[in-house]
Amino acid sequence: VECAVLRAYAFIPGSQYEAIFSRLSCLIRGVGDPLCANYIRAYLAKQGRRLAPTASAYLQVLLQDTFTTAPAMLSSTVQRRWHNSALTYPAYVDLHSPAVSWMASCLANAEPSGSLEAICAIFQQSPLVSSFLIECMAAYPPSVVSTHAAAIVSCFKMQQDGAPIALEFTTISRGAFVYKLGALLCESSIKNRKAISSLTNSLWSTLNPSAEDLELANRRSAQELATSSLS
Repeated sequence: VECAVLRAYAFIPGSQYEAIFSRLSCLIRGVGDPLCANYIRAYLAKQGRRLAPTASAYLQVLLQDTFTTAPAMLSSTVQRRWHNSALTYPAYVDLHSPAVSWMASCLANAEPSGSLEAICAIFQQSPLVSSFLIECMAAYPPSVVSTHAAAIVSCFKMQQDGAPIALEFTTISRGAFVYKLGALLCESSIKNRKAISSLTNSLWSTLNPSAEDLELANRRSAQELATSSLS
């Protein structure tokens, strides 16, 4: 309710939106349902973007809480909820994706340069739901993604090494993630094909792709590179 009436604070002298957003971010931690909590976070991000577009610290807190509370998705209570709704785990994770995407978009708008690096650092502390990383990466322009590509690759490798298979990529397959990252790199200002190939090949090496998959990925990367060069 307080999130819905945040604009009323404009009538209170000395109101500091950043402090108010930070307080509300902490209050959301008391919401037990992960899905509800994430959409409350997304709503706070929406209101914050309207009232204080350049505020970014609380958005990092929102995303950090989203990542660190992800294990609750596999708690017995939450599992019963999505089982009773005839949902699979991947389908349940997909329900969170719009909220994560919106929070990342608000952060990218407030702090376009260094915030993706902060997201990668947060993700490395809790590398659980890879689809969340995809949503965050997609919120940034290709030039920013290319700058932090090495950190994104590091996050991906951590996911491959440590997370249980139920928490890996859902809507977008792991192979498609490699293609998406490669496409973003090709759209960026990086024109060094060796640098692009080095990053994408290091990802493919963790996936153990077939020869056909690798050939298709290389062909698509070459097409993307040629298109971006012409533009």
